[in-house]
Parts: sequence; C-alpha cells; structure tokens
Amino acid sequence: TMKLKVWTASVENHMYEKDLDAMEDISDEGLEAIVKDKEKKETHNIIERRRRYNINNQILELGKLLPQHHHEEYYKVVKNERKSKGNILEASANYIRLLRAEYQKKIALEEKYRKKEEINRNITLKLQEYEDMFAAFGLSVEQSDILADEE
Repeated sequence: TMKLKVWTASVENHMYEKDLDAMEDISDEGLEAIVKDKEKKETHNIIERRRRYNINNQILELGKLLPQHHHEEYYKVVKNERKSKGNILEASANYIRLLRAEYQKKIALEEKYRKKEEINRNITLKLQEYEDMFAAFGLSVEQSDILADEE
C-alpha cells in the first residue's frame, strides 16, 4: 500500500493535510471520488456547524428575553443560576405558559368587565325610563347620581 496525501479546506479556510491509505493500483477516478467524497463531507460539516451555531445563538437570545432581575414580576418562574441551553429552553417554556395563563385571565376579566358595563348601561336606561314615567305622572324625582356622573 502507498500513502496518498490529500489537501482539504477546513471551516476557517486553513489547509490541512490528511493521509489516505490507498492501494497501489488506485485509479485517477477512484482518487477523484475519494477527494470529492471528502469535500462533500467537509461541506456538510460546515453546514452542520453553521446550523448548530445559529441554534445556539437563538437559544442565548431567548435567554436574554427572560426576566433577568429579582424585581421583575416573573423572575421566580425562570431563575436558574446555571444558564445551560436546556435550562434556557425549559425556563422559556415555563415563562410562555405563565404568560399565556395571564393573557387568558386578562381576556376573561375584560369580558367580565364588558358584561358588567352592558348590565350597567341597561340598568341606567331602565332607571331613566322609570324617572321619565314618574315625571309624566307629576311626581318629583331627583336625578340619580348615576345619570349625573354620565353627563
């Protein structure tokens, strides 16, 4: 067997040498296929490193969006001294769940408030109707405080 040296490029575009064991009767096409395969693997490795780098950066960015200070309302949900990727993702999921629950409470309270306002409007209209009826019969009625507030 003879040793073939193949030069390939690394991620940082530095050249490095690789020894390939090859049989003496390796053809040019065989050598070309080996080099092509190595280039393909290296390209795949570069793409995979970029993908991991992007994922890691996005996880760190997600961690920055979490409450960071003790005085922040939701800090106790996400606090963790060890900022590993897993902890950041877990804290993010917990925080999102908490925010969703808070949002649902807010929606429910707004709906309850809207219904109360509608009931108050109807009561006010009914009160005005009764006051108008009393006035039609010549009865003296002081204007209600509710109606005075609206004017």
